[in-house]
Amino acid sequence: MTLPSTDTLPKSARGQATVIGYVLLISVVVFSGIGIAYFGSTAISELRGAANTQTAEFAMRESDARLSQVAFSTNDAHTLDYSKIRGVTSVTEDGSMEITIRNDSHVCTGDLSFGTIQTEANDGDTVAYQAGGVWKMSKSGAVMLSPPNMQYTNGTFSFQLVNVSGKADGQINKLQVTKDSAQSKTKTQSFQGVFTDPQCNPPDNATITIQSDYYTAWGRFFETHFDDGTVTVNDSEETASILLETAGSSAYINQANNTVTSDEALTATVEVLGTELSGTSGGNKINGPTTFRISINGSSKTPWYDSDLDDPIDPEEDDLNDPVKGEHFNYSFDRSTGVSISVYATSYTCNDYDETGVTNTYSGTTYTEERCDDVGNERIEISSTSNSGNLVILEDGDKVPDFSAAGPEQRNLTEILEERIDDSGYVQLDENEFVFLYELSKENADPDNADSSDDPDYNDAVVLLTITEKGSVSAPENFAIHVAVNEVVATPL
Repeated sequence: MTLPSTDTLPKSARGQATVIGYVLLISVVVFSGIGIAYFGSTAISELRGAANTQTAEFAMRESDARLSQVAFSTNDAHTLDYSKIRGVTSVTEDGSMEITIRNDSHVCTGDLSFGTIQTEANDGDTVAYQAGGVWKMSKSGAVMLSPPNMQYTNGTFSFQLVNVSGKADGQINKLQVTKDSAQSKTKTQSFQGVFTDPQCNPPDNATITIQSDYYTAWGRFFETHFDDGTVTVNDSEETASILLETAGSSAYINQANNTVTSDEALTATVEVLGTELSGTSGGNKINGPTTFRISINGSSKTPWYDSDLDDPIDPEEDDLNDPVKGEHFNYSFDRSTGVSISVYATSYTCNDYDETGVTNTYSGTTYTEERCDDVGNERIEISSTSNSGNLVILEDGDKVPDFSAAGPEQRNLTEILEERIDDSGYVQLDENEFVFLYELSKENADPDNADSSDDPDYNDAVVLLTITEKGSVSAPENFAIHVAVNEVVATPL
């Protein structure tokens, strides 16, 4: 069927078609306008929000520069301008840092709160200055815009913390910031002082933990700016931590046979610090014969008084408790592979003594020193199989047992070890140092039951073993922690 042309339609039908066309056209225009208005306003709003966030970022970067000038130079004050930001600005104390150092026996912890200048834009994004860095939080998470002044290089952790204190909240246009030098000094000394505790030094590891709204960005900062360390992010606690470990020493004490073992190539130094096996008779001090041998993987060496390391012990020639010969002796040796080392001692009876003409004063009394002229029988032998309880080996951080008092003519352990024992009775040694304490007057001594006047005193001889390992390790041998707090006070204008 062929449709009629419009020329053949009645005039009334042609008029209706024209009206319908106009209506459809107007509807399209109206609805298009509404769509453009709606979607256009959303886009404009998003653009304005993005522009406002960029303005906040720029303001915080400017704040970073101004706060550094106040914190690290002689500038008395600066003004931070936030007037162009459409949003809420606040100064709050909502971040903290904790540093913990540990060794085998002690833990020392320092903690410090720090403030944040934060702006929340109308679109919900926030930009903040915190602890010397600039951070941003958006729907996609937290990011770092500029890093804090925190570094870790070759075992040294350093942090120049700029801490903003003060309270402010609302539509703030400007903040005046000034340095509080007194608080900067007080907080630095208080925080840094934690890490000078001798019981925690040297530490085996250190953990730096940051608690912050921007903790995930702090975690990425640790990962990208620290060459070493294990990073942990805890969402429930809102913390980021990094564990830094020293290479340490592979040397350890084997209590079963009184040896110190190392699995690395090494140089070892054996130093006799003192021999105090003695008694008094009238105005004379009688020194009992004492010999030492160094056991290296079970092979004995006799290094002192002659050049023959393998000759047998001669108690008269090898007596190290002879006041004429002195009492400080050293011997060093190298080994290219791992080794077990001990220093065993033997005491002897004496049939006859000679006066030496040497006098010394102990506790206000002067004695004439006598040496053994006729060595008798073996008295006590300390070895891997005999009188093992007569030898005590201590390493850094160990508590010195509460031994009985030495005789008045003898030096006690504190006098012999001096600064190697702190005021609390703990041994302060380098990580690769070990102290050997000998009881050579009583057989089968028990160091756990030696606190009465007639019990062993374990000062009959004291030896220091120092091991320098030559293994290649990437981690540092020791830590140094340097944290400086630069307190800046923010006041709204």
